[in-house]
Amino acid sequence: VSIEIEARLFRWNDIIKDLEEDLKKKEEELAARAKELSKDKLISAQLQCDLKDEKYKVGR
Repeated sequence: VSIEIEARLFRWNDIIKDLEEDLKKKEEELAARAKELSKDKLISAQLQCDLKDEKYKVGR
C-alpha cells in the first residue's frame, strides 16, 4: 500500500512540476505582451501629442 501511495505522490509531483513550468512560461509570455502593449501605448501617446502640436500650429 505504501508503495502505491509513494508512486501516486511521485506522479503528482511530476504533474505539479509540469504545471509550474507551464505557469512560468505563461507569466513570461504575459510579461512580454505587457511590455509590447506599453510600447504601443507610449507610441500612441507620442503620436497624439504630435497631432495636437500640428493642430495648434495650423490653428495659429
